[in-house]
Amino acid sequence: MIKHRDCFFKDKLQNYTNILLIPFCVLMVIFLLTGLLSELIFGFGTGDTLGEATGFGTILLSIGNIFSKVLFIAVSGIVSMSLGDETALAGGIFGGYLVTFGYSYSFPSGSITGSFGLFGAILSGIIAGGTIKLLRIFFGDLKKTSDILYAFISIILTLFLTLAMGNIAEIINSACTMTLGALMNYENPLVYVLLGVFVSVNPGSGMYISALSFSSAMISSGEFTPAAAVISASLAPVVSLFIACLFTWKSLYTAEKISYLSGAAFGVGGISVSAVPYYLLHPFKAVLSFSLGSILSSYLTYMFSAGAENLTGGFLSAYKMHRPWFILLAVFCGGLLSAAINILLTKIPKKGKHQLYK
Repeated sequence: MIKHRDCFFKDKLQNYTNILLIPFCVLMVIFLLTGLLSELIFGFGTGDTLGEATGFGTILLSIGNIFSKVLFIAVSGIVSMSLGDETALAGGIFGGYLVTFGYSYSFPSGSITGSFGLFGAILSGIIAGGTIKLLRIFFGDLKKTSDILYAFISIILTLFLTLAMGNIAEIINSACTMTLGALMNYENPLVYVLLGVFVSVNPGSGMYISALSFSSAMISSGEFTPAAAVISASLAPVVSLFIACLFTWKSLYTAEKISYLSGAAFGVGGISVSAVPYYLLHPFKAVLSFSLGSILSSYLTYMFSAGAENLTGGFLSAYKMHRPWFILLAVFCGGLLSAAINILLTKIPKKGKHQLYK
């Protein structure tokens, strides 16, 4: 019975991911990449960094940024509906909104928010949807108004538990910040291992922001290798999904094929959001494979003495990269390692079955 319910949840999660999250992510990166390209083509030389020039490009980037702001809300809502149908949607949206709070960060001193990033949004959705599911198991549908009452309880519990989760995240994120601050020497190999982990383990979290802020601080001090390491580490997951997609093509849903194939193209602009659906569907496999691949990419960037003077724009800002071909090689090597791990951990279904990930 439990196994049946688990499969039902997974099927609903897969369905919502295919019809809602993947189109959402693809549309978001289209706006972001088009905006970056317009800056490069029409605004070259008018700004210090890519993404600061033309009005048209600014509009496209602003639309893409609006999508990115509500990404965690969409993730949390999808998870909550997969567990507790539409009754849990309000709690899931509210939890995702709470997780999205923050992103105000300064390095090496300043304030950092307690955001748990992508996995915080997933946990908030589980809280909201799980509350509805448990209430129905224990109390059933008492009256026609029970859904309203259950939704209210779901919102309240999601509020308090998500805020508590944020306090825990703040402790973790502050520890990560202090660790990078203690290893301020950009020539320390351990820095690049940590950058690979922080970038890939939980996108959008304080860990991720601390890696970006550390690299930005290094750019200001004239050291460009950490920024290149962050770029390569963030792009390794989307390259790995592209490679894995080629080997598991027949077992993937159409939406997944579009997401994973387009992810490599979007990665040219330094946009790695196409990996988010994979994080949602296969969190443990994603953390293991992506973190190891990102560590390899980050460390190889250090070994190749590559550098980047800009964290935005990916390879569209290659003119501000030092040894960009070596950064590309590092990204490919890390992506290949992650893809190999993903393929090894994937149970390929028998012919006629269309469910790849079990």
